[in-house]
Amino acid sequence: MHKTIKELYKTIVVSIIYFLALVIVASVIHESGHAVAAVLIGVPVGEIQFSLRGLVPTTSIPPRFATSNLTIFHYAGGFTSGLILIIVYFLYWYKRYQKKPTQMNWCMGLATAAAVGIEIFEGYMEGLFNAAYMQYANSNSGSGIIFPVLYSLAVIGAFLIHRILFPYSKIKLTALV
Repeated sequence: MHKTIKELYKTIVVSIIYFLALVIVASVIHESGHAVAAVLIGVPVGEIQFSLRGLVPTTSIPPRFATSNLTIFHYAGGFTSGLILIIVYFLYWYKRYQKKPTQMNWCMGLATAAAVGIEIFEGYMEGLFNAAYMQYANSNSGSGIIFPVLYSLAVIGAFLIHRILFPYSKIKLTALV
């Protein structure tokens, strides 16, 4: 097999593994953002509960806090992880790509940008449309097409921004044949 094709396969496999790890880390940060917000609105740390709903991690607070202003609690998860991922995107992948524009750096930046898009979207939807978001998140039937479409638009938007910031033309490609 040609060296360039091996490099391409390696880039694809490493990028997929990186993205999956990024999703796990982003989920932990996301739920931690909710937990910090809960403490800020007065929930005792010992009463914050973390659980899994299927494969989806959740943070919940006692029902007696339902009368509190939960706006910060709802927005905090996605916006916290989105902000941290934006910092990683610019301070690490953007700088690295400027110094060494490789396919690997481009793909890793893209994976990070996609995760940013997903997390910012989640923060916005959880905050602004919390009841609809929770109904979608809690449904076992996967009812409703609007959320998957909006998730896709968030990732497409992140891809377009990434294409502008990380011009693929900077990469010096060798022939694949």
